[in-house]
Amino acid sequence: MYLRTIRNMADFVKLTFGGAASWNFSSPWKASRGVSDLSTAKKILIIDDDPDIVPLLTYGLKKRGYGVVGGSDGREALPLASRHMPDLIIIDVNLPGMNGDEAVRILKRDEKLKHIPVILMSSMHEGLSERSEASCAEAYINKPFGLDELSGMVNKFCVPAGRAALAPAP
Repeated sequence: MYLRTIRNMADFVKLTFGGAASWNFSSPWKASRGVSDLSTAKKILIIDDDPDIVPLLTYGLKKRGYGVVGGSDGREALPLASRHMPDLIIIDVNLPGMNGDEAVRILKRDEKLKHIPVILMSSMHEGLSERSEASCAEAYINKPFGLDELSGMVNKFCVPAGRAALAPAP
């Protein structure tokens, strides 16, 4: 999958969802509406300023049994996390208003929110592990990534509603 450069979101969709580029994701709410109930599903907060990323990840994660809430600005992270109390936060590093790693540092100082695991994501490969460690994020993922890769990482922190966690091998 990573043998060629992904030129645009249509390529990302084709590679990630197997030809799903014909789907119309003109709005994050189209992709997120009605697939999974936030009251029963494990909730994931996704913050990314790319207008294509949030709806794509929302669709893919909801298909895997998660409830998803989205935002597009680093300053939204704290109020959205406080309001929805997600089980996991996935946040881009380069955001308008406030960088993702700075938002994570603020989240981790909040008594009510500091227990929520955070995955930093970025297309900047250099220094991402250091930024993740400095902000106290639990993990990081480099863009572009496949949905299976992200789902595997997400499953380490929360298991979707209706699925039992796999027992470790003896």
